[in-house]
Amino acid sequence: MQRGANPNEVLTYNANGNMLTGRGRTYTWDGENRPVVIANANNGKTATFTYGPDGERLKKVSNVGPGNTLQSVLYLGSELELAPDPLTGTPTWTGYFHADAKFTSSSAGFRIFFHHRDHLKSIRLITDGAGAETKRSTYYAFGDKGLESAVAGHREEKGYIGENADAETGLLYLHARYYDPAIGRFISPDWWDPQKEGVGTNRYAYSDNDPVNKSDENGHNADGPDQSNPPGGPPDGKTAQGFRDAVNGFFEGIGQAIKDAVVGAPGTGIASVHAPSIQGPIAAPPESEAQAKGRVAGATIGAAALASIGPGKLGKGRGKNNLAPDPTAKGPHTTFSRDELGRVDKHQSWEPNSRNPKGWDAGNRTDMKGASHRNSVTKEDIATPHTHDKNAPGGIREATPNEIPSGW
Repeated sequence: MQRGANPNEVLTYNANGNMLTGRGRTYTWDGENRPVVIANANNGKTATFTYGPDGERLKKVSNVGPGNTLQSVLYLGSELELAPDPLTGTPTWTGYFHADAKFTSSSAGFRIFFHHRDHLKSIRLITDGAGAETKRSTYYAFGDKGLESAVAGHREEKGYIGENADAETGLLYLHARYYDPAIGRFISPDWWDPQKEGVGTNRYAYSDNDPVNKSDENGHNADGPDQSNPPGGPPDGKTAQGFRDAVNGFFEGIGQAIKDAVVGAPGTGIASVHAPSIQGPIAAPPESEAQAKGRVAGATIGAAALASIGPGKLGKGRGKNNLAPDPTAKGPHTTFSRDELGRVDKHQSWEPNSRNPKGWDAGNRTDMKGASHRNSVTKEDIATPHTHDKNAPGGIREATPNEIPSGW
C-alpha cells in the first residue's frame, strides 16, 4: 500500500474507467477522457482545464487568488508558462528551454534559475543566478511531496520527474494522464497497447511499480533515466548558447504573438504581458548554431513556427521526403527544411533512444507540400498539409493547426 492510501477509501469510476470520486476529489471528464474540472474538498480548490488540438494542456483556471478569486496559468507545451506572480499578481513568463535552467520575465525584470535534479530528473534544489538557494524539495518513492522549503513568492510547478504538479488538486500532470503520487496510481487507464514496452496490463500502474529506477513522463510508458540529457549535465558553450538563442527567439516572435492573443482574455486576471528585449550576455549572435542548422531544441513546432529560424538540413541517403536528426542535439528536438520562399515546408520531431543504433527515433513528420496520401485504414485521401503519425490509424492524418508553420 502506498503512502496516503486508505484501505477503506471508496473510489468510483465511469464506464471508461476514469475516476469520478475519491480521496476528497470530484472529477468531470470530456469526450476525450480528459479531466476538465477537478474539485478538491480537501483544500476547497477547484481547477478547470482547457486542452489544445494535440491534447496538451493549454490553460488552468483555479480559485487560488486572494479571497479565492480566479487566476489562470497559460501553457505553451512544456516549455512556456504565463501566470500571475504569487506576491504581486504581475503577469510573469516562465521559460524552460533546458531541463537544468529556467528564466522568468515580467515588468519587474528578467531572472535565471537553475534546477538541480536527481537521476529521475526530479528537481531537488533550485538556485538563482547568484547561487542562492530558492527552493528545496524531497519526495517519497512514488512522488508524494516530503519536506519542502522555498523563498516566499517563488512559483514553481515542476518537481517530481521534472513534470508539473498542481497544488490545487494534489495531482501530477503527465500529459496523456493525471497521476496521484500519494497512492502511486493514475486516475484513468492507459489506452496504449499493453504489449508495448513499458506499458503493461495494469492500466493504472505507474512506472512498472518501480519508481526508484523508472519514470513515466508522458503518462503512457515507463522508461529509465534519459541519458541524452543527464541531470546535472555540464552547461557547455553549445548548451548555454542554445539557451540564449531560445530566450531571444521567444521574445522576438512567440512572446509577442501570445501577448496579442491573451490580452483581455476573460477570467485570466491578466491585463498585460511583458515581453522585453533581452540585451547583454543573453543576446544571440547574428546567426546562432540553432539557426544555421534549422533546429529549435526542446521546443514544439508551434514555437518553432513563430521563432526566428534558418534553413533546415535534409538527411543524406534517407529519401527526399525524410529529414535527419541533429547529431549535436542534447535531447528531443525538431528539424525542418525551407522552400524557395523561405517558408518551413517540412518538419520532423526526434526523440533520443540509446537502444537505437542511430541514437534517435523519428517522431511525427508534417509535410506542407506534395500530393495527398492514402490512409490504408480509413480509406481516405489525406490532403496536404498532412502529418505522418505512427500513433494515428493508418499512420497518416490531417495536420493540426499548431503543426502548421506560420506563412501557410
